[in-house]
Amino acid sequence: MKKYLTISALSLFALGTVVSCTTDREIVQEVPTPVDYPQVYDLKGINFTNANNSYRQSFTKPMLDQDFVLIFRKEGSLNNGKPIWGAIPKTIYLANNQEVNYDFDYSVNDFTIYVESTYDISTTPEYSQNQTFRVVLVPAEFGKGANTDLSKMSYDEVIQRYKIDDSKVVGLK
Repeated sequence: MKKYLTISALSLFALGTVVSCTTDREIVQEVPTPVDYPQVYDLKGINFTNANNSYRQSFTKPMLDQDFVLIFRKEGSLNNGKPIWGAIPKTIYLANNQEVNYDFDYSVNDFTIYVESTYDISTTPEYSQNQTFRVVLVPAEFGKGANTDLSKMSYDEVIQRYKIDDSKVVGLK
């Protein structure tokens, strides 16, 4: 009986210690303030070479984990000056079986744009020098219930679908 009382007393003491440890402390978790959505960024004057074939950029504020990024490359302009945006990833097929491939990846804190080619890309400045990209951050909630392949949407379709005000473009570089 003495052992039973001793074990019971120790058990109550241990339980009391655990409860007091978990209830006396205030648990503070710092949650980052996400970017204001949707957000559109412009990158201008980006240069690539075979030796330096990527460009990395941090966001001004972290994104939320479930949100996504779309990146477009300026491929030219219309007669009225409106830019023509092509979605990346994209492969451009040139003469002599040469190719230029644009791609990107992203995390909640940054993104990287890559360019790869089957030749010395510095010989074609129209694909490697003074490039302009438009980066669109879109909250996942905008895409709920949508079975849409965003990689097949044009820039204008993305802007219209997600009701993005692209007159408020923020420059990143």
